[in-house]
Amino acid sequence: MNIHTLNNMENSDLEIALLGFLFNNSKHGYELYKEISNPMGIGGVWRVKIGKMYAMLKKLESQDFIRATSERDGNRPSKNTFFLTIQGKNIFKKWMITPIKHGRDLRILFFIEDLFYKKNRII
Repeated sequence: MNIHTLNNMENSDLEIALLGFLFNNSKHGYELYKEISNPMGIGGVWRVKIGKMYAMLKKLESQDFIRATSERDGNRPSKNTFFLTIQGKNIFKKWMITPIKHGRDLRILFFIEDLFYKKNRII
């Protein structure tokens, strides 16, 4: 399988994919990282370091596509839980129905869109 790194692809597609993981349920950052790095899913196509993922989440939050709440569980460090805003849901839905622009991206992005459609029955 062809592995794409962030240097060879548009960050925006991966950022939108993060929205897809939050479409039906809020998640902690590490839960998101486990999903995005799963080799049976997106992790088989894209490799993302956890620090880069958190930078993308921060960017998505600054664009008002997601929000984060902080939770504390006993003596453990606080965890951020991320959830989609209405604007974030709308952006993700639009991405799902927008035609793929470049033929070279078809194989990768169609796989990602199909994954979300099957997983979440989005649209």
